[in-house]
Amino acid sequence: MINEVKNQIKYDRFVRTPYQAGKKLVEGGMFACYYSQTDDMLNKIYGKKNVSKWSNEKKWNTYTHLIARETESVYKSGRMTFKNK
Repeated sequence: MINEVKNQIKYDRFVRTPYQAGKKLVEGGMFACYYSQTDDMLNKIYGKKNVSKWSNEKKWNTYTHLIARETESVYKSGRMTFKNK
């Protein structure tokens, strides 16, 4: 994943931040890409009863945001480095 985020920031002119790179990776299928998969994660965070009331669009947007936010957090905290080898 390190190289994918690094490449998104370096080569995609529309990606300027780690958050945007994480979002682009989710949208490109690098993480869970089916509603059933995203439901599993969201159910653990927000509760199955709550998530079952959400539209597929809200589920996808929430999932995408969470992964992008965590990608940014990992990047900024230094837990993952993006230096050239």
